[in-house]
Amino acid sequence: AVLGLERSPQAWPELQERLGVPVFEIPTLPPCVPGIRLYTIFKQALTRAGVQILLEMTVARGAVENGRVISIAVPNIVREKVYRTGRVILATGGLYGGGIAAKQNGAMREAIFNLPLHTPGEMGQWLNEQFLSDSEHPLHYAGVRANASLQPVDEQGQPVLENVRVAGRLLAGYNPLAEGSTEGVILATAYKAATVGG
Repeated sequence: AVLGLERSPQAWPELQERLGVPVFEIPTLPPCVPGIRLYTIFKQALTRAGVQILLEMTVARGAVENGRVISIAVPNIVREKVYRTGRVILATGGLYGGGIAAKQNGAMREAIFNLPLHTPGEMGQWLNEQFLSDSEHPLHYAGVRANASLQPVDEQGQPVLENVRVAGRLLAGYNPLAEGSTEGVILATAYKAATVGG
């Protein structure tokens, strides 16, 4: 990450030419310089496209009418701020990210819209006996089931919220830790959720 934040495209070929060897970066754990660069590029592009960016805000709940989300509520200092919406990409993370809330009695729920969850059975079945092992923990498969358009679905496969797309770790049925697929699933589903109609 020696190429800097501002002029890395210019610094890269110049450094390679001066050193006479290929130069590459290895991104480290966040926050890393290549990640900060990528974040800045995305933020600038979204701002140019007229997207309102709200950082460090937690959605408390959503309002639903006729199978569609019409607004989301964000806590504020004095009262909730309500944002009307036509579409929602729900990428709140899984159990570790806060998108799935678990109670001490073993009940789990999706945190914003109370969407149906695919869960690994009773609490005693969530984890294997040895926490750090080569065995997969069933808990990591928990999440919201979605159809091919990433709409959340019920047990019968019927869409629950027409204008919601689920992306990232909140999706059920894969184990990112065992598969090593976390970033790939996040990127692929975010792209699809943003480009699919509805």
